[in-house]
Amino acid sequence: MAKDNNCSSACSAPVQLQTVPCVPQNLVPLVDCATNGVSVSWSPSLGAHLYKVTLQDSNGLSGTCQSSGGQCNVTGLSCGRVYHVSLTASDNQCTSAPSTSTDFQSVPCAASSISAVLNCTTDTAVVAWGAGAGSQGYSVSAVASLGQITGCSSNNSSTSCTLSNLKCGAAYAVSVQTLGASCNRSSTMSGQLITEPCVPQNLSVQYDTVVGLLFWDFTPGADRFTALAKASQGPNDACLNVTDTFCTLSNTECGQIYNVTVTAYNSACNGTGTATSLPYSLQTEPCPPQNVRTELNCSTHNASVSWDASLVAVGYVVFLQGMNGDFLVFSTQQTSFSIPGLSCGTVYTTYVQALGQVYNSSYSESVNLLSAPCSPDSAGVVVQVDCSTDSALISWPFSAGADNYTAMVRGSGGHLTSCFTQDNHCNVTVQCGQTYNLTLTSTNQQCQIPSNTNTTFRSRPCAPTGLVVVPGSGCGSAAAVLSWSAADAEQYLLRGWSRDGHALFISTNKTTVNLNHLHCSQEYNFTITASTQQCNSTPSVPAQLQTGPCSAGNISAALDCSSSTAVVSWQPSNNTALYTATLQDSSGPPLSCVGVGSQCSISGLSCGKNYSVTVTVTNDQCNSTTVLPSGLQTGPCAPVNVSVLSYCANNSAVVVWDQSTGATSYHVYANSSNSYASCQSTTPTCTLTNLTCGSSYSVQVVAEGSCTSAPSLPVVLNTGPCQPQNLSVDVQCVNSTAVLSWAGQTGAVEYFATAQSTNSSTLYCQTTGTSCSLEGLQCGSEYNFSVVASNGVCNSSASKPITGGGVPCPPATFRVVQSVLMGLGQLLRAYWSTVNCPDSRYLLEVSGSIQGNAQSLFQMTSYWTSRTFFETPVPCGSTYSASVRAQNSAGTSAPSAVLTGISVPCPPLSVTFTGSNASAVVSWNSSLYANVYHVYQVTGDSRVQLCSTTGLSCAVTNVNSNLIVVTAGNTAGESAGTSDVHVVSGGGRRRRDAKQTKLYELNGPNAKFTMATADSLWLEWNKVKGAEFYSMLIQEQSSSSKPVSMTVYGEASIISDLKPATTYCVSLSAGSESTEGPFSEPVCVRTAALS
Repeated sequence: MAKDNNCSSACSAPVQLQTVPCVPQNLVPLVDCATNGVSVSWSPSLGAHLYKVTLQDSNGLSGTCQSSGGQCNVTGLSCGRVYHVSLTASDNQCTSAPSTSTDFQSVPCAASSISAVLNCTTDTAVVAWGAGAGSQGYSVSAVASLGQITGCSSNNSSTSCTLSNLKCGAAYAVSVQTLGASCNRSSTMSGQLITEPCVPQNLSVQYDTVVGLLFWDFTPGADRFTALAKASQGPNDACLNVTDTFCTLSNTECGQIYNVTVTAYNSACNGTGTATSLPYSLQTEPCPPQNVRTELNCSTHNASVSWDASLVAVGYVVFLQGMNGDFLVFSTQQTSFSIPGLSCGTVYTTYVQALGQVYNSSYSESVNLLSAPCSPDSAGVVVQVDCSTDSALISWPFSAGADNYTAMVRGSGGHLTSCFTQDNHCNVTVQCGQTYNLTLTSTNQQCQIPSNTNTTFRSRPCAPTGLVVVPGSGCGSAAAVLSWSAADAEQYLLRGWSRDGHALFISTNKTTVNLNHLHCSQEYNFTITASTQQCNSTPSVPAQLQTGPCSAGNISAALDCSSSTAVVSWQPSNNTALYTATLQDSSGPPLSCVGVGSQCSISGLSCGKNYSVTVTVTNDQCNSTTVLPSGLQTGPCAPVNVSVLSYCANNSAVVVWDQSTGATSYHVYANSSNSYASCQSTTPTCTLTNLTCGSSYSVQVVAEGSCTSAPSLPVVLNTGPCQPQNLSVDVQCVNSTAVLSWAGQTGAVEYFATAQSTNSSTLYCQTTGTSCSLEGLQCGSEYNFSVVASNGVCNSSASKPITGGGVPCPPATFRVVQSVLMGLGQLLRAYWSTVNCPDSRYLLEVSGSIQGNAQSLFQMTSYWTSRTFFETPVPCGSTYSASVRAQNSAGTSAPSAVLTGISVPCPPLSVTFTGSNASAVVSWNSSLYANVYHVYQVTGDSRVQLCSTTGLSCAVTNVNSNLIVVTAGNTAGESAGTSDVHVVSGGGRRRRDAKQTKLYELNGPNAKFTMATADSLWLEWNKVKGAEFYSMLIQEQSSSSKPVSMTVYGEASIISDLKPATTYCVSLSAGSESTEGPFSEPVCVRTAALS
């Protein structure tokens, strides 16, 4: 702006002026100890665009960094230096004055040339190093391999310090840390500081006779060891420069005390590092005893052992090892010991061991000790008496330690004799009738050992004396009594013989014998011989006996069953004149006959009697009677009081009667008009089995014995009726009744019918006829029906059951309503009433024919449902029949009343538009079951009826042929429309829509399944332009049979009569009167499984 005294001009155009940036403030350097760099930060300055940091050390070396912010970094600083830091700010034109400078110290330099010197006397080490620039002090640490840590420190003026409390046997890693103003820096000594070895600990010795194995614990820091064993007297022992923690002292002597030490060495202190253990005291074993002696006492089987004393021994152990396996050990503090209870006949190896304070001596030299001989084993003594020479051979087992034997025997009669031998047997002479005791004596070089063997034996017995024979009393007696004087015997042997060659031999321990069954009219001689287990005496002086006359022999009695006569036979004896045979029972008079030959006959015997039979022989001197031991049993009498007890359960009967005397067994026979049964028994009861049901038997019993009895009086047995057959049941759902029928059974007087349900409820009826009604069946329950026949005594087994149930009745009312179109077909709606039965389900069944073609049939079945309605499609132009069934767990009802009907007609085919849009005639082919046709003009969603007629053509005006649709109708409804119209004009016949498929060029339909049941499929497809009908190929996928071919009108079809749970594939082709298109790709679907 210009100004004078009076005025001021207007302001000029403004000009901007940028001043110099302000001096930066708050400059702060921060050292990075890890990288030896510095980070410099500051507060921003007004007007500054760029900052420059300048560093200069004491040697004049400098460095810079630049930043547009409030911080920058400088790296590569020298260690141990003091740096001066200043900062300037600048814009694009000017630079500010430098900021106030700030000093900082960089990371100190590391110590160098580190060394450590060990003092083995004080267990300390002096560590020294070269100084590090920038240091304010030093810290030294030493870390051992096992984790021990020690350290020392110094100020800036000293470059050494002393480490104390060092552990023995350790290797220390030594490091020196240089301490700076803000950072520290460490360096490590090359190598390790090795301390002197530790003192060996826990010395122990495993000592065994002049050799000691010395052990000690692992000693840290030791490289090698020397062990010294210093003897109390005599030479020392040592092992030198061993590297293990054990060594062998192999030159020790018995009877010494050694002080043992171990010294460890390593390389510390210039190889002078050593450590010696505390002494270990080792006392060796005493020296083995000398001059061992033995002495035996034969009477006590004891021995004494003595020896010379051993130095430093505190006791002794005496060992005796016998050749028989004995091993005896005794201890004593004396220099002799008495050994009790030595085994006989054994040589003992005897030696002594001296016991020391810690260790025992080796064994002394051994001496042999021979014990007294053993006595012979009395269990093995055997005496064999030679009866012919009156001598005895005595043998015994050899006795251990015996050189010879003496056998002496003393008899019960005072006889004494002996024999001497070096063998184990000898002979002595004995006298008859004495019992001898045996004594054996065993002898060796030192002892004689007599032994009572507790063995006795007997010599040959002397011959018996005083034999006397006394004949039996009575005429013709065949007995006698013999007696004699007793002898020294265990048994007596009686021998006798007669002139007819009859010989007797009897053994007894008594002095009397009763003889029976001697032969009559014979002279006998008898002798007695005394016997022991070993010997027999000579026979006694013989004695004689004369027996009496003979009786009748070989008596027998034979029964003639037909005449009730007995024939008694016998063997005649010498000099007999007359025989009388007698039969006597327990109650009646005796019966007899007389004969002079060998038999006679007795008649008039009663049945069921047991007769005794005797034959008496008569001569001039006396009578002799002989009895037949078995007697004579006559034939049994016919059984009486026969009764029969039937067992209905198993078609058997028990027959009972009175016992028949003389019967040994019974036969029971049962005969009917068509069967036979029998049984056999040894008791008066028998069971007839496998009897035929519905039969009348005549039962008789026959007794068997010596003869067969006459049959008993017959008894009638009626068996139970047979199981009912041909069972049938008619269940009447209306009144919940089942009428059961069957074939009648022979012998049955009444029947019992049952119906058993699965829920355990049972219905009954009873009748004398062959049918009855079971009322009160529960609808929905399944029953097992059976019948039992009865004759008033026995019931038959139940008939083979048949199964029936309280099935529901079909619905009482049923109606079908034709509903909306579905494609070209029509939907049927079926309705029915419920049935009075719990848990009932329903099944709708629809079948019919398509387009009046007997070959084009369909059948559709709903699934079982609890609803009372169902919808199902039917093809157009079809007749159908429909019914419904009811079902529950008991079964399925009959179908309901069948309803029939006709579906909506199919759309008319071959629709033709002849004329122009101003005036034309629309014509078509007839549709089956159609009674009216409608022509519509369709625009968008609306359609206008142009005409309705029962004929096959209609005139129209003012209508575009592209909008024409024709339908067919009947009482079921109106079909879908046909929009495929052929247009005929002055130029000839043409398609209504030029954009549609050209004439006779038909595409394949695109089909899809819209419903699948267990036996039918619903298939729909798109309309193919120009198609008048469609050809369908149906192929079961898992079958090798040819596909089924069908012709279908319209764009939907129901395929019926299929298998459940089966996959079917369908292909379609469109066709017309003049051509047929290709088949489409197959579409496949699986029918539903049966529920």
